[in-house]
Amino acid sequence: MNVSLFSCFLALEVICLLSFFLLGLSSYSKRKKKRYDFLTLFPFELGEDPKGSDYASRGFFASFELASVGGAIFLVYFYPAFKGTMSLSLLLGLLFLLRGISAVGVISIPTYTYKPHLAFAVAHMGFSLISDIVAGLFFRDLASAYNDTIGNTFMIIMFVLALLLAILMLNPKLSHWAELKSEMSKDGSVTTKRPRPFVLALTEWICIILDAIASIAALLGFFLLTTI
Repeated sequence: MNVSLFSCFLALEVICLLSFFLLGLSSYSKRKKKRYDFLTLFPFELGEDPKGSDYASRGFFASFELASVGGAIFLVYFYPAFKGTMSLSLLLGLLFLLRGISAVGVISIPTYTYKPHLAFAVAHMGFSLISDIVAGLFFRDLASAYNDTIGNTFMIIMFVLALLLAILMLNPKLSHWAELKSEMSKDGSVTTKRPRPFVLALTEWICIILDAIASIAALLGFFLLTTI
């Protein structure tokens, strides 16, 4: 087995993800003169002014998603031991690709164009949920052929991530995501602002973080299954 390729995909995922956050947070801080608030701000607002480092930040996020897809495709075309599960591998690669496209839409399309943004947000959560379930089934099939303990452990991890995503999607507060909080100042004027947490913004961030955990866990699980 080509250990170096597995290592490259894993390193690429981690580096691209960290670069996305570090560049985005740095750019937002310089642009807005304040710290980014993950509880109230949407992912697209991390790079709302796509210039310089903001372009680079989104590029690193897209590269992270491509690395996730590449890791799944690698299992089919470069490692013959997984040929018996080719159809499941191809399905997983396709789901990772669709998940990545929808995730890039979430971090790129602002909420004031709310219909396309919501469409990408719903698609992202849906594809994330399905891909985690398929990855869990993949680990279940590989467990008996390689290592029951490792296979079943990562199967449980993927199913737990899928369950968390399902809970997020079923949150009744999402149906009222656009509601703002009103406050009256001492002079009697009323101002509106986002509640903290702002449910849709926080949900999108949690989904992105769960995706990152799923991608890294899946690649690490496949690596351990074939080396231990």
